[in-house]
Amino acid sequence: MKASYEKIISVAVPISSSVILDGGIGWYHFHPELELSLVEAGRGVRCVGSSIENYAPLDLTLVGGMVPHSYAAVEQQEISDLKIRNIKFLPDFAGPEFFRQPVFVEIQQLLDDSSAGVVFPAKSVRELIPLFDRFFEADQVGQVFCLCNILDFLSRIPRRKLSSEASVAESDERSRQVLHYIHDNIASPEKLSLARMAKVAHLSPGAFSSYFSKQFSRRYLSYVNELRVNIASNKLNNQRLPITEIAFSVGFENLSNFNRQFLRYKGCTPTEYRAKLKTITTTS
Repeated sequence: MKASYEKIISVAVPISSSVILDGGIGWYHFHPELELSLVEAGRGVRCVGSSIENYAPLDLTLVGGMVPHSYAAVEQQEISDLKIRNIKFLPDFAGPEFFRQPVFVEIQQLLDDSSAGVVFPAKSVRELIPLFDRFFEADQVGQVFCLCNILDFLSRIPRRKLSSEASVAESDERSRQVLHYIHDNIASPEKLSLARMAKVAHLSPGAFSSYFSKQFSRRYLSYVNELRVNIASNKLNNQRLPITEIAFSVGFENLSNFNRQFLRYKGCTPTEYRAKLKTITTTS
């Protein structure tokens, strides 16, 4: 599969917006524009650079240009239960060097931090929703002012970086191919062996391990295992699916390794995690 490089915005129209109703973009993609993504409904796995986390309503991220990212919805989720609002924009949407002025130092720092991807606390995001509403109702000129207000708001609240500096050069075909291959074949352990991945990257196994660690600031197997665990944690919402079936469906070849890796990344066993989900569902 070719890499999903997207050139979304022209200089003449520096902002675009969309509402995703199909559970999000389930493949790794990237583009020169920055992207704000607000989850209003739905659950799944969010990948930004080397970060792999679950997403839920009120999840808001700001992802910098050329940072690989994806949103993959929980399987068997009703389409009507899924909604993500996106705003994509060029860093100079308000004018060349506009945010470089001293008065906008906090906004510029926010834009700089987006090179690692940032996420904001749900409590603060709830207060931001009216600004998003106004943005999506505004004309092109109004969207510029609304986006400035949104960025000003975000620059004043806490945020957490998701990854190391995670942007990919447009010319880095190898990184894009590796990420695509991993996400496309996460359920097939034989396709994600170190030897097979080295062939995909046209490197020796040792060179591939070093390359992946340097490029994504983590070990290859650690990345794969965490991705599998996060996909599995969402499948555990379906109380009828056997845990063994879930383990195999995300690429684990035996239940003991699945339990060990799940405990490592989630701090509890899959059975305990499912029990917590059931309690939350019952009390909500």
